[in-house]
Amino acid sequence: MLNSHATWISRTVDRLIIKTSWSEVIDGIWVGAHASKRESAAILPRLREALALIRARDPYRYKWVLVHFDRILVVNMPARGQFVPALRRCVLDQEFVETDAIEAIASTIVHEATHGELFRRGVGYDEAIRQRVEDICTRQELAFARKLPDGEGIRARAALKFALPQDTWSGEATFERNVEWLRETGVPNWVLKALLSARGWRVRWALRGRDAPPSKE
Repeated sequence: MLNSHATWISRTVDRLIIKTSWSEVIDGIWVGAHASKRESAAILPRLREALALIRARDPYRYKWVLVHFDRILVVNMPARGQFVPALRRCVLDQEFVETDAIEAIASTIVHEATHGELFRRGVGYDEAIRQRVEDICTRQELAFARKLPDGEGIRARAALKFALPQDTWSGEATFERNVEWLRETGVPNWVLKALLSARGWRVRWALRGRDAPPSKE
């Protein structure tokens, strides 16, 4: 039974995205792209090659991919990759998959699979530990890079990640990056203003909750 109307809507939209994506199955994992037929014809082979690279060079971490992902989906999104625990899904950005090196795509899949392994061990993604979690996932990328003939690009990107300030991973910073991405993709200003207004309302409500007496439930 669904908990809310909003949940029903999000799941319906998700099913529609999956149904209208071009896809194939690789080692039991559904791999797809929510893109045009022409774009998907270029995306799917790159995903196939990235997965083959992990399988050949790092079977240990490839097991994480097989265990924690039911699907790998490529869509337009503001980050290179994301793990969605509730859906057991790795989501990758379309532009990233289309343009970056196969090694980079493979290392991002390893990064997201590490989130899956941490989640299995009871480690979530609360803001207080978010930077530590990201550092762990990035170190797994470095471990994967050591198994490649040329992992210099992954190592350089990892160094930049480690140098990021802690507030990079805050909810506020993430929200601002998402809004900026929406602006760059041409979302109307009235939609952005509505999002910012809703964000302000949520912050005010949270602050109000902190001042309330402790619950006795």
